[in-house]
Amino acid sequence: MTAIILSLILIALGTTLWQRGRIEGEYRDVGLLVDWSDVQVLSALTGTSVEELLTGFQVRGANGLVVSMEALTQLDFAAIPPGYAMIIPRVDLVVPGTEETGEVSFAPDLDRWSQSIDRVRRQGLVLPGLVFSLGDDESPFVRQEKPGDGLSIFPLKSWLTAQDLALGRVEFGEVPGESSIAAAVGEKVLRVHTVPRREVRVYSLTKSAERYARAVRERGYRGLWIRLILPEDTTQDSPLGIVLPEASPSDLLADNYALVDKTASLVQGDGFSLGIPRPLPPWNNGLLGFSGALLAVLWALCLLLVIVGFSPVVAGLLAALAGLGSLVIYGTNPIFARQGIAFVAANLFPALALWRGLTADREKSPVPAVRRTLAVFGQVVALAVCGGLVVTIALGDYRFMIKTHQFLGVKVALLLPLLSAGILALFWDEEAKRLHRPSAAFLKRRLAGVNTLTRWQVMAVGILGLAALGLYLARSGNFVVPVPEVEVWMRTQLERWLVARPRTKEFLIGYPLLLVGLYWTQARINPPWGQAVTVVGSVAAVSMVNTFCHIHSPITLGLLRTLYGIILGTLLGLILILLSFLVAGKHLGIHRGTGREVDLG
Repeated sequence: MTAIILSLILIALGTTLWQRGRIEGEYRDVGLLVDWSDVQVLSALTGTSVEELLTGFQVRGANGLVVSMEALTQLDFAAIPPGYAMIIPRVDLVVPGTEETGEVSFAPDLDRWSQSIDRVRRQGLVLPGLVFSLGDDESPFVRQEKPGDGLSIFPLKSWLTAQDLALGRVEFGEVPGESSIAAAVGEKVLRVHTVPRREVRVYSLTKSAERYARAVRERGYRGLWIRLILPEDTTQDSPLGIVLPEASPSDLLADNYALVDKTASLVQGDGFSLGIPRPLPPWNNGLLGFSGALLAVLWALCLLLVIVGFSPVVAGLLAALAGLGSLVIYGTNPIFARQGIAFVAANLFPALALWRGLTADREKSPVPAVRRTLAVFGQVVALAVCGGLVVTIALGDYRFMIKTHQFLGVKVALLLPLLSAGILALFWDEEAKRLHRPSAAFLKRRLAGVNTLTRWQVMAVGILGLAALGLYLARSGNFVVPVPEVEVWMRTQLERWLVARPRTKEFLIGYPLLLVGLYWTQARINPPWGQAVTVVGSVAAVSMVNTFCHIHSPITLGLLRTLYGIILGTLLGLILILLSFLVAGKHLGIHRGTGREVDLG
């Protein structure tokens, strides 16, 4: 029976990875689209004709334009060189004069829009999708809308379907109601990345180009809406009456040409081609994939139930009921069922991995401590990798790749495994090899080592722990904590060397500390502090599973950055273990293989 279950899980995994790899391999055309309004401003600044500018951008890799719907109605197609193959219409939701009140002033003239779309198609140009723009500043109208409102109140769904237009979703610029529109057009979505005007002014040319290329390589974007480098005292809506910057027009022109050229070079250097981007085709791994993920989660659930004290028979019955309920939910709401299984897997497997590391047998053994440490470390990593792969199977649906639906509970999945595994380890009876019933006496015995600390030491450890936890959660987002320049430099170098850059908290912090903590425990140098360090180091396992929760990122990239993180982290961890061994051996008389317990505190 076990062999059958394992075979089903492996078949589901193999099918999912093959489907993901095939789609990601076929859809590698990237569109480089310059903004029409920016081109007009640059033309006024440099005295260069629009046609000459577009030709210059085209020979450097640009193959499309982003044009506002208003400008599209009067667009002079004669100014567009033959090398341009597509136009993405831009719908501006922010109307001047309404930002302060947040009034809804967006009233689309769909008949006029239809005429503009027909004009574009008659010119032989492709329309990959239509994007909605919030402008360069935040719009109160958009921010005050409730989820599900916004664009959904306008008659755009049927119009997009009738025009056979994909919905272009701009990263970090999503508008409330876009998801409902995406569902109405059959999830026909083109994901677009751009650098907002307010960020263009502070980014260097190289950083802007690297950001565009990174969006393609790491997050699966296929449309790049290039915003040109313009003086701070210009805007895309007022090309007249501009005060020329200190930089000469020729320098300004050269910088923008270099931006497009650099972006195109980086994108092509990553193995992508410049062409017309296409929405992903509908696909999912079906009931087979869902069943494989479900079986893996039920196995882990049975293991957890046995750990907490249930008999194997009762644990199996409870898991069977949970599996039956999951299948019923899948029959009525497949997306929600997939999100639920993925959430359980993302929390359960890292918790089991950490629990294994904290409760590993540390009795005296003729096997060297380093070898025992590596064995336990391998088990911890294997459980975490299993969790990440199960999440990949569970979210095996193209709607997660285009982000119309997402993994639910990212922040919870970063914290809950640490808390649950810590509680399990706290009440683990090392002598009986089972979970002890919670009691004050047992807890006091488990925390006996803490009694040697002073009140101030306990307070210091608590404050540092809370600060580290806050930083850990904040760094998991996109906007909360800025990245230090040193780390930015290190990330850039790793991207150049490895392409798939491993996460900093994995290879530089998590895995090394996890190995050191396990070594201190296995070598019986100081088991209580070893377990504490193990908990801190377990963020690597949690972070690894979190990597696979971002289904919109290429699966190959996720696997490579996981592998690189494990390799680099293991090497650094072994160096730290060597230092620990040398320090312990020199100052405390510890010798390899003695199994002597020493208190480093």
